[in-house]
Amino acid sequence: MSKVNDEVFDKIVAKLESGVIPWRKPWKGSAPRNAKTNRPYNGINRILLSLTDYEDGRWATFKQLQELGGNVKKGEKGTQVVFWQMFTREKDGKEETIPYAKFYTVFNIAQTEGIEWTTEGKTPECAIDEAELIWTNYDNRPSISFGGEIACYSPVNDAIKMPPKSAFNNTEEYYCTLFHEAIHSTGHQTRLNREGITNPIHFGTETYSLEELIAELGASFLCAESGINNTLDNSAAYIKGWLKALKDHPKALFTAASSAQKSFDWIKGNATTANE
Repeated sequence: MSKVNDEVFDKIVAKLESGVIPWRKPWKGSAPRNAKTNRPYNGINRILLSLTDYEDGRWATFKQLQELGGNVKKGEKGTQVVFWQMFTREKDGKEETIPYAKFYTVFNIAQTEGIEWTTEGKTPECAIDEAELIWTNYDNRPSISFGGEIACYSPVNDAIKMPPKSAFNNTEEYYCTLFHEAIHSTGHQTRLNREGITNPIHFGTETYSLEELIAELGASFLCAESGINNTLDNSAAYIKGWLKALKDHPKALFTAASSAQKSFDWIKGNATTANE
């Protein structure tokens, strides 16, 4: 796990140092998913696949492409994603199950030949409609009110406060902000019961940084799912802040990606139990 974590961390930091926020990849078609099974890539793999320059979100292994009747173009290099396995060992007379992470390689459909892929794409209007649908389908969602200049989530009132839509530069920016606060709201004690929301936290602490990273990643997942561009702050100062947060807490990346995925699943209605 340590080797995988270190390699992923180095890749993310390198992108941030080059002025790119890697988890904010705007997918032309849909969020990254497997081209053969149509299953989405989750958690840290969403981020790893966003490190590439491919616009299409469909990927597959070399073997899967052969099973589909195609192949990888000569000279193309694959992209590594993380595969989790569980193994059982005996310790002190008891069996314990331990997760084990390793890399495997996938290829974007733009790197393939011999398969006639259907084209994908979403109009801006369609993406906005899907973003609104994600919000309205968020079961038992917090209340929302409009006014002022600050967007925030209150765990005490289980309520989101947003500036009026007219205050945003565009509709996509509004939904990016709303999704950020919605991810925070999944940490409420009646939902995923996450420490960064249920307990008082202070700016600059590891718990605070982790909760903000969860909201940042989760919002990017929801943006990619709906097809809207993540138009929030990409300034040098903002990137510098993420670099510092990750370098101060290098192990937070995998934890945040996992929690962000759980929050995404909760909002999309794919979760059944709270995070213990």
